[in-house]
Amino acid sequence: MTKQTILQGQVLDVIKTLPSNHFQCVLTSSPYYGLRRYSGDQDYLWGADPNCQHEFVTETKSGISGGTKSKKVQIKGKENFQIVPPSEYQYCIHCNAQYCALGQEPTSELFIQHLVEIFREVKRVLRSDGIFWLNLGDSYAGSLKGKIADGWWVGGKQATNEGSVGCLPCQDKTRPNKNLLGVPWRTAFALQEDGWILRAGLPWLRRNTMPESTSDRPTCSMEYFFMLVKSPEYYYDAESIRLTAKCPERNKYAFGGKKSKTLFSDDTGQTRVIGDRKTDNKRAFRTYDLLIESIYPPHGVVADADGNPLLVDAVHKGISQAHFATFPTDLITPLIKSSASTFCCPECSTPYERIMERETNGEKVIKTTKGWRPQCNHSAVSNDKLISSKVLDPFSGSGTTLLVCQNLGIEGTGIEVSEEYIKIAKDRIIF
Repeated sequence: MTKQTILQGQVLDVIKTLPSNHFQCVLTSSPYYGLRRYSGDQDYLWGADPNCQHEFVTETKSGISGGTKSKKVQIKGKENFQIVPPSEYQYCIHCNAQYCALGQEPTSELFIQHLVEIFREVKRVLRSDGIFWLNLGDSYAGSLKGKIADGWWVGGKQATNEGSVGCLPCQDKTRPNKNLLGVPWRTAFALQEDGWILRAGLPWLRRNTMPESTSDRPTCSMEYFFMLVKSPEYYYDAESIRLTAKCPERNKYAFGGKKSKTLFSDDTGQTRVIGDRKTDNKRAFRTYDLLIESIYPPHGVVADADGNPLLVDAVHKGISQAHFATFPTDLITPLIKSSASTFCCPECSTPYERIMERETNGEKVIKTTKGWRPQCNHSAVSNDKLISSKVLDPFSGSGTTLLVCQNLGIEGTGIEVSEEYIKIAKDRIIF
């Protein structure tokens, strides 16, 4: 069984102790901006001048109390009248250093700046042929006026989750209230500017997302996984996650099967041409058909005919310990499988290349794996002497990334500041 490790501490402090060019894959879901405050010592000193004699000013966001007439909130059996506790943000008036938890910054720009700082260290520890998968959700700007505007806070059902301390709505004053802040893509573009290569932005459809109380917009049920790399040449095993179509006839045309210009009568009785692609239905094949309905049941990565990732489709699953930010194992399994390997050189950890053989059976082309060969200059060794890739999750939380690594036979390392979450992870994973 492969080794799984959790390192406790603030992510920037811990990751700076890790060796450079060490991990084949980094996969993580960082705290989102302004949605909740996690338990544990989350506050950190950002952007401090080591020569500065700091003088801090404190800004406090008032908590929300249920009052004596409100229902008692049960948090793991403990009565709690304080629905959302107050949170503090401190900054130095001399060097503008900030002291706050990640995700609790006064502006989304500052939050993104801190993410870029963390992921700059991720880039250092990632191998030159490695892949970084980043999951991020979005937030709305709120004002606290009336019914918390559109910047929702952790309360009600989510407030009863272990590890949820809660936080106030985003009060990003740089944008009017009710604005969707666009944090995921703004972060991706900021990482581009910092030298990362953005290869893909995969939407994650959260089919059983938590309901929202807002009545003037659709419920948000989509997040993103961004695929980022350090260099144009990197290891990506598309064959390991290639899916078998569940509807052969439909997918035959979706993935570029026989083509013909077809006339048909639609529901209005009009005859129209379906481009140059054959169809057995009464309408042209649409983009969302390829993204959502081309695999049944929903699971894993939806890829095009060449194996390029298009979308991640997985149902969110909770765990008994109720860490609310847990993503399902089905969601990240294909991401890790395609980016890490159990067949790596024991001397330099470079993944071996899959040897494929193509055979034609009538109209079908069948590809099979015949073996593995080194991509480095070291001599080939037998499979039983090969080692696994190393995977890092710098915000490991309840340990889902490490659990998937364990199931795949891959060595995983997590970084987590909260003792509560580490205990949950250790209950799930064999160390």
